[in-house]
Amino acid sequence: MSMSQLDLNTFVSNFKAAFEGTTSVFEPGTRFKELPEWNSMQALYVVGMIDAEYNVEFNSADLKSCTTIVEIFGIVQSRIK
Repeated sequence: MSMSQLDLNTFVSNFKAAFEGTTSVFEPGTRFKELPEWNSMQALYVVGMIDAEYNVEFNSADLKSCTTIVEIFGIVQSRIK
C-alpha cells in the first residue's frame, strides 16, 4: 500500500474524529500533543482507531515516540500487511 495523499487525508480525518466538537485544525504536521484537547482518552481512542480501521498493532509507546500525525501515519503504513 502506498502512502498517497488520499490515504494520509483519510488518516487525518480518522484521527480528528477523536476530538469531537473541536475547533483545532488537523493537518499531517499537527503536533497533536500540543492540542488543548489532548488527553489520555484521546490517546486511547487513537490507538483503538488504528486497530479498528487499519488492523495494525499500535500501542502507547508508539504514540509517545510520535510528535505529529504524519509520524503516526508512517508507523501505521509500515505495519500494514
